[in-house]
Amino acid sequence: MTPARCSPTARGRCGCFDPAADLAKVVRRDGNGVGVFNLLVLASIVDPRLDDPRFGILAALHASAGGDRARLDGLVAGFAESSGEPPEEFSAGLHAATLCADSRWPWGDSSAPVEGREWALRQAVARIRPADVWPLLRETAAAQGIPQTCLPWPSARPHRPAPGRTLTMPVLLLAGDRDPSTPLDWARAVAAATPRAEFTVVEGSGHSTQSRGDGAGAAEAFLLR
Repeated sequence: MTPARCSPTARGRCGCFDPAADLAKVVRRDGNGVGVFNLLVLASIVDPRLDDPRFGILAALHASAGGDRARLDGLVAGFAESSGEPPEEFSAGLHAATLCADSRWPWGDSSAPVEGREWALRQAVARIRPADVWPLLRETAAAQGIPQTCLPWPSARPHRPAPGRTLTMPVLLLAGDRDPSTPLDWARAVAAATPRAEFTVVEGSGHSTQSRGDGAGAAEAFLLR
């Protein structure tokens, strides 16, 4: 992508520079791929366009690529802080336990011994093609929060697989087309394995599908049938 020429009034808009190229430059220069990745994922829940004026993430990323790291570093640090939600509203431990028991990992499922997991993770990362994760680095896949949460998690009985084709009730699946946390391909796979699934793509939405676009309307219509 060749950045467009920028007038003084247009400077800072995404069309005047290439955010992907800026991201590639920053994470390779500063080694902060995990922090920036987490920032982008969390911010996408608020505004999947990532140009919310309250944060100015794209402008901060561009400034960092140009040598002014302060704004981006401040955003990374700010989004890494605890939200302060009480366990009654969000339990990090319950979230981790569920995530680790539900998922499949390079080392197998949650019953795998802790010893040997890190080796399996390194082997899996080595098989990732750099082009598949550009502008990030493949090492980010192993160093970000989800595998790092479950890597040391004690061995436990894995959850049963989702019932899939045995479900008999209607199921609504909402998926944002700009969701970096749960990609559309995952939702499509679940829909294909669920007999009475209704799959709705919420355009312009990130991970929070019921707060943007047609997500709330689709959920309400589904529940009122």
